[in-house]
Amino acid sequence: MEIELLTAFKEALDSLGIEASFRTYAGKKYPYMTYEYTETNTTHEDGSTDGDLLCEIWTRGTFAELIGIKEKLKDYFKQKNIKVGNNVYHFDYASSTPEDTGDSELKKLQVSITTKYWRGA
Repeated sequence: MEIELLTAFKEALDSLGIEASFRTYAGKKYPYMTYEYTETNTTHEDGSTDGDLLCEIWTRGTFAELIGIKEKLKDYFKQKNIKVGNNVYHFDYASSTPEDTGDSELKKLQVSITTKYWRGA
């Protein structure tokens, strides 16, 4: 389930033209995004399971670049359902927070996207 959810998320990012990878980025191109997934240990009455995607967007350019990517994420992942086989993955933009990097040229914006999935929906 987790692999399907992450694959669906990555395919959506690719379709949006967002350079991104899971956990680490080996490229040299800015801006880029890394993301991690945390699944909660909660299963609801409807059979769904919750999780969170923590995305970190990085640039050495302007903060406006980060805001532009955040806006793409916010627009696309607002109450977004993606069906893969018999499973449904729900994504919802939650929040964003600028983060200090300790490097005056490197800028970072953290974005949180909540998830929920149903097996055999």
